[in-house]
Amino acid sequence: MPLILAWNYIPSNQHPLREAMRRACMGVRELGITDPHAILVAAQGHAISADPKMSAEGESPLVILVDLLYDKPERTLAVKRKLAKAIGKAAKKDCAVDMQDVEVFIRTFDPNKEAAWLSKG
Repeated sequence: MPLILAWNYIPSNQHPLREAMRRACMGVRELGITDPHAILVAAQGHAISADPKMSAEGESPLVILVDLLYDKPERTLAVKRKLAKAIGKAAKKDCAVDMQDVEVFIRTFDPNKEAAWLSKG
């Protein structure tokens, strides 16, 4: 279950971050994600700007981090690059303000090397 965090995102009804990020992830079929609700999306961090002029001037890029993407053999570097590009293009089209720069980073989670605790139900 990937977690997508966005910094410097200016919330608006015209900029549907959650829907755009889920569509971008689901479009990369090699990820094997079949449920869009398994993709968590949040605007995070103290760098979120309430001033559209700040982002429009290019001072604050929209930074998107895809984290906790489980490391699997089929999720090659090429697939992760494809995901980064899909998310970046979706963000630029649907979420960024005016000429705001967009930066996307992908970080995987290997349950054999990192620790996690999961509780279902």
